[in-house]
Amino acid sequence: MHRGKELHRMLRQSGYSLSTIAKKLHMSRNTFYARLRCEEPDEKFILALEEVLNCHFSSLFPQVKRPEYREKVAMIRRFERGYIEVMERFIALVGLAVEAMILADSEEDRLRIAHYLKENVKAEKRCLAERY
Repeated sequence: MHRGKELHRMLRQSGYSLSTIAKKLHMSRNTFYARLRCEEPDEKFILALEEVLNCHFSSLFPQVKRPEYREKVAMIRRFERGYIEVMERFIALVGLAVEAMILADSEEDRLRIAHYLKENVKAEKRCLAERY
């Protein structure tokens, strides 16, 4: 399927003037039509069209990554980094707690260490929840 031609057909059926769309995109009419003649219009052109017309051509261009998709991916990446950071701190804390429990002289000291560990886990959860 020639997606540029299909996009051209859809735009004409929409009732918008193609010259007006070209102006809104800040490009000449000739450049606009040349882009529509491409079999596979580039992603930036499609996203610009979608923004100007306030619509999506996702049925015609499902491969185009929309801004909301990019934002969600970026948010997931930030969360992953934060999660990894918290998990690394937690693993270090557990390691220290285990060493301290081994060296503890009494059951009372071991219980204090376990309580300290439990409170730190709660604090890390709160920290993670506040950040994300």
